[in-house]
Amino acid sequence: MMNVISISSNPLDLLEPPEIVNTVVESRPIYYKDNNDESAYLHCDPNRKGLHIVGDNSSPISIVNNSYNFEGAQYKDLYRQLIAICKSSGISAEGVQVNSQMSPNGSHGIIKMTFPHYEIDLGHGDTSQFQLMARSSFNGMWPAVFQAGAIRLDCLNGQIFADNVCLYKSRHTKNLNLDHARRKMVEAIKTFEIEAERWYRWKESTISDRQALEIFAKAADCSVVAESRDIPLGDLLAKIKNKSLKYMWNQYIVHEKQVLGDNEWAAYNALTHWST
Repeated sequence: MMNVISISSNPLDLLEPPEIVNTVVESRPIYYKDNNDESAYLHCDPNRKGLHIVGDNSSPISIVNNSYNFEGAQYKDLYRQLIAICKSSGISAEGVQVNSQMSPNGSHGIIKMTFPHYEIDLGHGDTSQFQLMARSSFNGMWPAVFQAGAIRLDCLNGQIFADNVCLYKSRHTKNLNLDHARRKMVEAIKTFEIEAERWYRWKESTISDRQALEIFAKAADCSVVAESRDIPLGDLLAKIKNKSLKYMWNQYIVHEKQVLGDNEWAAYNALTHWST
């Protein structure tokens, strides 16, 4: 009997795979009863099949046509490609952390990898670290997407780069071009460093509550604010019905502004809190 011991020193090889990789989706036949058939027999649908989590006998996640291909579509494939991108890019994975989230029925899920080696420190404990995210779904909600961003450690709020970097986007991961993804990954790390300069400027840029509201209104596609510049702020807030705008405003006033001050950095964090 021979014991095999891993001698790899790459932190990525020592990671415990996230829980989501244990979720496997399979297809099962769909049966229906023909209303014109008086027999009790159910008929198998020749054109469609249902997607189910292995071991789960509840309703299907979604209905797909018979040409649906599982190759490269499972969550374990998502994780495997995420690791492959990191290795091919040469990113420093020292201290890397991985976690996953999945909807209750397994229809869509996310895997996030955080890299402490790449950190932005804006002072007073306000730090953000580089993060790589992979998400996919079996209900048509998302294709397979690999995207770079950051995580603000003070509140664990995901941050999106102003210059968005998407490494890959497709129905499955089997066609992923690793060389292309590697180049995009290098670009993402450079963008993360550029973001640091932008975030510093935002932190030093003071704004009024009215200006903050206008920023949120633009993101929420709410024209009421721009059309009501002559109305006092209190009266304007009372007439706003847009839920997204109200959410961002509350996040800014109650949380971000209290900690970060009345500046563009606080407004940005309220925006990212809403978007994530």
